Amino acid sequence: EGVVAGGGVALLYASQRLDQLNPENDDQKVGIDIIRRALQAPARQIFANAGAEGAVIVGKLLDKGEADYGFDAQSGTYVDMVKAGIIDPTKVVRLALQGAASVAGLLITLLSAPFAITVDALSFLVSGLLITATDSSQPGSTVSPGRSLLRDAEEGIRFLVRDRALVRITIGAAISNVGIMMALALQLLFLYRVMRLSPVVVGVCFAVGSLASLVGAVYNRRIMNRLGIYRTLVLSTFIEGIAYILIPAGTVLPVIPLLLGALVLSGFFNTTWNVSVTTFRQTRIAPRLMGRVGAAGRVIGYGALPVGSLLGGLLGQALSARLGERTGLALALVVAALVAGSSALAILGRRSFD
Repeated sequence: EGVVAGGGVALLYASQRLDQLNPENDDQKVGIDIIRRALQAPARQIFANAGAEGAVIVGKLLDKGEADYGFDAQSGTYVDMVKAGIIDPTKVVRLALQGAASVAGLLITLLSAPFAITVDALSFLVSGLLITATDSSQPGSTVSPGRSLLRDAEEGIRFLVRDRALVRITIGAAISNVGIMMALALQLLFLYRVMRLSPVVVGVCFAVGSLASLVGAVYNRRIMNRLGIYRTLVLSTFIEGIAYILIPAGTVLPVIPLLLGALVLSGFFNTTWNVSVTTFRQTRIAPRLMGRVGAAGRVIGYGALPVGSLLGGLLGQALSARLGERTGLALALVVAALVAGSSALAILGRRSFD
């Protein structure tokens, strides 16, 4: 999913989009204000930790309104965060926000608001302890001045298209992204409107799926050692995508175990794929070209994301109108899973990448 400006800046600017919402009542207005403060909290805390006035800096950044413009807490200067190398993976930021909302809702629903606040406070304590354990002796990275962006991009694309293994992986990632985004565009409609699941149940299932991603990171090395990089990539992209076929099976079988199975399998093998691809690229690409070649591949892979969302929405609408919402959304999810799973075919060829 790419990267965004780090240091809490991406979430800070995301809070501005809440101004476009029109709450229908006071409860919704309070909820929007809570989300706004939560989105701005990481940046304010980082600025405060650096000894700066968080409210003043936040105000300047929001007035500036440029997505990559932020405050370098280490140097105390305003910089282009992406050019300065202060970035966060988009998926990490998104999952953190989704996970926080799911866990907060779960704690409040199952326990109580005071208990949820206590757990939230303890999470800050754990975060502080982890920060104190960070190795601060590592030297900072430097950016070479005067480089041409177009020349760097051209060099990365040239290297990519000459390497057949990287081409196969890039095409496979693009196909997988199309299928998975089709499924993501459909699954919540299917779970809420067809299966009539509550937000709490869906939130718990997604939280479990996120934990499976962590387990995938732990076992990734063992899987690669046992299967090899080629088989690991084929297996992980296939299972990550085809796992979504379990969800529409909920029309004839208990849906909650199937949903859990789909999210656990997809989360586990998504991490396996990402770690394995990164490992393979590091053995295939010279360090000086790593960023350029990786960026070239991501342009293709991430460019498929909106295509998948659009196709998923169009397919779901068309099939629902023809077959009814229950059958139409279920069938559309099956198609999405088959598209995502077919990404393995792009990687298949010889029995290795050599």
